[in-house]
Amino acid sequence: LFMASFFSGAVSGCIATLITQPFDVLKTRRQASLLGIPTSKQDVNITKLMPLARSIAQNEGISGLYSGLPARITRVPISCAIMVSTYEVGKILL
Repeated sequence: LFMASFFSGAVSGCIATLITQPFDVLKTRRQASLLGIPTSKQDVNITKLMPLARSIAQNEGISGLYSGLPARITRVPISCAIMVSTYEVGKILL
């Protein structure tokens, strides 16, 4: 049970990371823009999400929306695997 739930948590964490990564990039770039921290010359004054996404896609390609993915894909699935397996085992023990 532990291994199955651990694996399921890791797979769900990978899928969730791949789906939400572009939104995380947009959130981070928007926060940086609002604080006046330049992330790129083109995105300095863009604070709305759709124009920001369009700017990133045009200037950096679609892969720009997935920048930082290696760091996130190593962190999120591990934490999801631990969380799901702990919940499932704890549910049985309690």
